[in-house]
Amino acid sequence: MSIVEEIYKTNIREITDEYILSQIIDKPDLTITDFWLLPQFPFDEWRKKYDYPRILENFKRKLINFEVWMKEYNLTDEILTDGYISSFIKHKYIDKKR
Repeated sequence: MSIVEEIYKTNIREITDEYILSQIIDKPDLTITDFWLLPQFPFDEWRKKYDYPRILENFKRKLINFEVWMKEYNLTDEILTDGYISSFIKHKYIDKKR
């Protein structure tokens, strides 16, 4: 059974995003069902902890000059992951000084 299914089967009257996050944040592996049932905030926070570091490492390994691009725009791993990497990549970084 998925973690999220177990949470929703409890007798807790009001299940908050923070409560759900507290139940999943230390679990590096979730089921497909968990991913489908998670509200947006806990899902995003879980991804920041487990998916984004892997994605960034893959970019650094596979994309030539990715780290050069990061340095050129003063971007750190923390900046990229804090802004939800999927939306950050969707909207290209624009330097307003240029």
